[in-house]
Amino acid sequence: KKKEEDYQKERARKAHIDARSDDHPWTVEELKQYDGTKGPYYEDGPILLAAAGKVYNVWRGRNFYGPGGEYHVFAGRDATRLLAKFQTTEEDEESL
Repeated sequence: KKKEEDYQKERARKAHIDARSDDHPWTVEELKQYDGTKGPYYEDGPILLAAAGKVYNVWRGRNFYGPGGEYHVFAGRDATRLLAKFQTTEEDEESL
């Protein structure tokens, strides 16, 4: 049990990312770095998605939001439009 607790604490530590203030909001380019496919902790690090002006760290749902997950299309981006349209696939230029 202690080993599992230590493992979970280490995962949470790796996935932690400081919140941003309204004075220093996330940019689209910064969000792209946290889609679960790159970076020093891509296997255990944060996975961010933005929706309606807020940024969420969804690392606990890595199986859903990480590479190959059903909702990976939302990771590392502003997903507001996709969520509003109940769309879980990439949009092409024609559908915009």
